[in-house]
Amino acid sequence: MLNKDGKAPDVFIMMQIIRCYCHAGDIDLALQTFETHINEGRPIAAELFVTLAEGAMTGYTEKGMQIAQDILVRMNERNYFVNSKLGSELLLVAAGEKTGGYTTANYIWDMMRVRKINPSFPAVEAYYQGLKDREIPEDDPRLLMVSKTYDRMNRFGNRPT
Repeated sequence: MLNKDGKAPDVFIMMQIIRCYCHAGDIDLALQTFETHINEGRPIAAELFVTLAEGAMTGYTEKGMQIAQDILVRMNERNYFVNSKLGSELLLVAAGEKTGGYTTANYIWDMMRVRKINPSFPAVEAYYQGLKDREIPEDDPRLLMVSKTYDRMNRFGNRPT
């Protein structure tokens, strides 16, 4: 309907369309819709990338987690970055992955650390628990850094009430 009238959905509507496709289990159509929007030169926002990445993680399939990570890499390459809220939401979702390699959660953590963006306590807690649930040596640098961040946030009352 919009296309016939020479109009296109704005970024907010595209986010909802992509979210619907992801939650319906059609990640391929969500990705295709995203690609079409980008290739047509329509306005882009970090939230569009985040919506697809978050939606692709639904069900924590290997394919979905890879799509999520690829989208986040592309977002960085295009110089779009997450703020504390968006990054925390992504980290919280990615940290729920129980069976995979945790690479998407690690990528989000690293992406936020490089930009000196502080995730929320619930996101740090979920990420920390996810790392502890894996077979990682106790002296692993990533685990030590996350553990220190978790302890600092927990000790100084950065917990939600």
